[in-house]
Amino acid sequence: MYILKRILSAYTAPDILLGIYRTVEDAREARRAYISSYHDGRREDPWEKQGYHKVALEEDVVILDTIPEFDIPPDAGKVMVISSYSEGFGQVVRKIHALCGSEKAARGATDEARKEFIGGFPEAIEIETIEIGKALSDDKKLNTRPHV
Repeated sequence: MYILKRILSAYTAPDILLGIYRTVEDAREARRAYISSYHDGRREDPWEKQGYHKVALEEDVVILDTIPEFDIPPDAGKVMVISSYSEGFGQVVRKIHALCGSEKAARGATDEARKEFIGGFPEAIEIETIEIGKALSDDKKLNTRPHV
């Protein structure tokens, strides 16, 4: 699986998940469509102003292919994304730990992610069920997290 995400300044909001794709070609096409929607003026970028970060869509919209996957059937329509959020000094940082195809795998991945907590900052885990191949919104109202 390939994850499309937008890197944001941790002073503004956690990174945004833009979609999960089966093939790198699908992820590249989704990335191209996302970036071009702002370059050609069809949409106004809700994240064009960020704290301590100069926006560069070509660098900020990335494809990840190294996230561990657990118990995902080949014909799965959805996956569970295990993310942690750490908050400190006015920043919220998101780390994506795993993609899971079952509740049991998600619980195991959540337990493993908790082991990485260092205990110095408030931290939380989120399990998000995402439809494979569907572009997700980058709407500011939907992609800000409450304090952890």
